Amino acid sequence: MKMRVLLTAAAASLAATAYAAPLNYFEDFESYENGATSVPGWTYDGVNAPNLTIRVTSDTTNKVGDKSLAMVDSESILGTNLAARYEFDGQTKVIASLDLWVGSIPDSTATEFSVMLRAGTTELARLNISQSATNVREIKATFGTTPAQVIGNFDLDTQIPISITADAETDTWSVSVGGDVFSGNFRNNNTADAIDNLFLRFQGANNSSKMGSYYIDNVSLVPEPAMLGLVGLSGLLTLRRRSA
Repeated sequence: MKMRVLLTAAAASLAATAYAAPLNYFEDFESYENGATSVPGWTYDGVNAPNLTIRVTSDTTNKVGDKSLAMVDSESILGTNLAARYEFDGQTKVIASLDLWVGSIPDSTATEFSVMLRAGTTELARLNISQSATNVREIKATFGTTPAQVIGNFDLDTQIPISITADAETDTWSVSVGGDVFSGNFRNNNTADAIDNLFLRFQGANNSSKMGSYYIDNVSLVPEPAMLGLVGLSGLLTLRRRSA
């Protein structure tokens, strides 16, 4: 009887652990109206219009589906940086995937579109997309305290599949670009107990370098390993049946 009670308690604990990780998110923006400026779960920063906008759009061909989330600065006037943030319950390990299209970007290293996984406002994993000169478009990753390294290139109006994995147990992250995988420590050797938000930011150092348009679709956020708790629970329940 004691063994059964212990196994039942352990199973209940594992079940609680498995279901304490509710993150299993996917967003393709197809269900929203064209022009929608609000999407549940997303928080927008720096939208002080009319030149700075974040909205669901169907007026571009730069996407797989009919609609995507557009982050656009359409005029070279003073404005703040654009950011879109999706917060979730803290996870030890997260895989974030999305499709990005760059419609336009200035020739300036001061302008970057960044995809990050963070703990609060602490940057853990960061990928930068920029154009340093005419037709020189680079994808850069920042590992530890080393300068950002070029890990790939991209074309305008072309799908850029991005997959980032952040692991708070080892304080490391990795990114897959074009089938190649790059990995290293969290940015600035930061540490974290958990990852809790996906952060997309479009920034420029001056007015003329801020213009650009970026389209996001097929966002996926999945805890990893998502099924270990359930596998462990299944094993305990099997052992309990055998001990009965």
